[in-house]
Amino acid sequence: LPICQCLPETLTAYCDSDHAGCPLTRRSRSGLALVWGKHLLKRNSAVQSTVALSSGESEYYALLKASSQALGLKALLADWGLAAQLRMLVRSDSSAARGVANREGLGKQRHLDVRYLWVQDKVRTGVLSVGPVGTHENVADLFTKALEESTMRRHLKALHFTNHGQRSGRHRDLDA
Repeated sequence: LPICQCLPETLTAYCDSDHAGCPLTRRSRSGLALVWGKHLLKRNSAVQSTVALSSGESEYYALLKASSQALGLKALLADWGLAAQLRMLVRSDSSAARGVANREGLGKQRHLDVRYLWVQDKVRTGVLSVGPVGTHENVADLFTKALEESTMRRHLKALHFTNHGQRSGRHRDLDA
């Protein structure tokens, strides 16, 4: 079999943000997880460079970051001959962000800089698609906010992480 027939068909980018999460600068944090099949290929958590005026805007900036990272990863896989039929799906739990990405033009978001609308062209031409993910299933939450242990474990399980109950042996013993 040629190698490409055995590989997953979809590269999925999960994205999220915490609107104005930094108490000093009021900047939002974007988080993303790039998943190919059962494999987490890339994750990122970073403070956004622009102050967002709404939660929808900060979620859209997170969607842009995830889209650009997915396109870059697809280009890398294409260089290796592994992305012939690879579909790209960006998943967001924000209907506002998905709405901006799936339409053409600014709509009611008049304050967005036109340079942030490139993802609309990628969606329109079929280079990538933008779809929903349930708020409780968005694994990018791991990279944007503090989570309850049960939620964190559920997301790690969704990313196929396993805990073998062992530590590396290089850690400090805090009980001593």
